[in-house]
Amino acid sequence: MRSAGLAEYTSDLLDLLHVLGRLVRLEAKQADLLARICDGPLLSAGELEAAGAFALPKTASGKGKKGAKSSAGQDDLFQG
Repeated sequence: MRSAGLAEYTSDLLDLLHVLGRLVRLEAKQADLLARICDGPLLSAGELEAAGAFALPKTASGKGKKGAKSSAGQDDLFQG
């Protein structure tokens, strides 16, 4: 039973190393994407609101977008 735990640990470690290796290989592309995003135009709150970016999705209970209160005071983030 002990060797099964060690094999699982080794497998998890190899998976982690694989993911880290892929992230390192993607770093240049990620840096380029971030630079292009940061250099892009800024959108105003009005433009985002008109595009529906602040609309809350319907929940399983059927409660709608408007009138639903955020649990963490997130609505305050979007107040002018």
